[in-house]
Amino acid sequence: EFYRLRSSLKAKQEHASLLDDFKEFDRTRLDLEEGGGSEQQNLLKERASISRSTGQ
Repeated sequence: EFYRLRSSLKAKQEHASLLDDFKEFDRTRLDLEEGGGSEQQNLLKERASISRSTGQ
């Protein structure tokens, strides 16, 4: 019984790990698909921040 429960626990942990990996993969893929736009947005935000800090 103990071995059965332990193997079930290991299977559930592996499943959870796979789900986390796929979640991270989806997040990375989405970032790459939106990469051009978000990179430009980040540059604009940085530029605005620099302008504010230098008083321009």
